[in-house]
Amino acid sequence: IGNVMAAQLFEAAGAEDGVKAGLRAGDYAPLRRWLTKAVWRHGRRFARDEIVRRATGRPLDARPYLAHLGARYA
Repeated sequence: IGNVMAAQLFEAAGAEDGVKAGLRAGDYAPLRRWLTKAVWRHGRRFARDEIVRRATGRPLDARPYLAHLGARYA
């Protein structure tokens, strides 16, 4: 479940301006800001599924993880 959730969160973070460019440059600050805003600040206020839905706009979905596996190992 953790890998599936991480792939979905990473996909959503990558859609934000500056995150992908920052990662290409070795700067993790934009990703950290996005995670703080979208995930970490909620702590235990919401259940896991609700945090994923709020951060990504959809319920937990394996498609981003499967796409990652396909791109990496195909």
